[in-house]
Amino acid sequence: MPKAAENRSVLGFGVPAQVGALKWLWLTLLVILLDLGSKWLASTQLVYAQPVPVLPFF
Repeated sequence: MPKAAENRSVLGFGVPAQVGALKWLWLTLLVILLDLGSKWLASTQLVYAQPVPVLPFF
């Protein structure tokens, strides 16, 4: 019979559920911070309704 602690692994990878969940939580936090940072940068550097050329032929 398997021990109770062995039943806590996720999808049989041998990683405890809490460790896997923490990795996703940190990744989510990083994505949110990058999103907020890029929005702040865009709002401070861009002028409203002024076109910004990205490619010279477009």
